[in-house]
Amino acid sequence: MELDQLVSEWKKEGAYTDVEAVHLNCPSDQQIQKTCPHGCELQIAKVKHSIGPWHPMEESGDRYRQTRICRKHGYARIYVTTGLEAVHANYQLVTQ
Repeated sequence: MELDQLVSEWKKEGAYTDVEAVHLNCPSDQQIQKTCPHGCELQIAKVKHSIGPWHPMEESGDRYRQTRICRKHGYARIYVTTGLEAVHANYQLVTQ
């Protein structure tokens, strides 16, 4: 699934208008936004069958996704990486 498709799916719901998707080539916590522009703490969107904040993208093999949202302001950021990129960056997808 392409990043623009992820954005379209979230915008289609109607509750989120400020949506962006980012591919993290070298994932780190510093790259992940923690607050919306209005200062609200972003929550990690829960997904069925998730073992942590990152969950596998079913149709994509080794790709993982985390979505952080602010329901109050319709703000969502979708982060995508691969297991291989996470290993190279020494980033733990399950425990972060």
